[in-house]
Amino acid sequence: MCQVPSRKKYPISLQYTHKKSFVGSDLTQKQIQKILTSYKKA
Repeated sequence: MCQVPSRKKYPISLQYTHKKSFVGSDLTQKQIQKILTSYKKA
């Protein structure tokens, strides 16, 4: 489950999603932003 789809598409923020194993599904920039926002709120 630790697959990184085209790392060029995603910035460093991919590391955050990677920890929660969000990676695997095609994450868009907007989805990543939402995830990062939830991290900041937490």
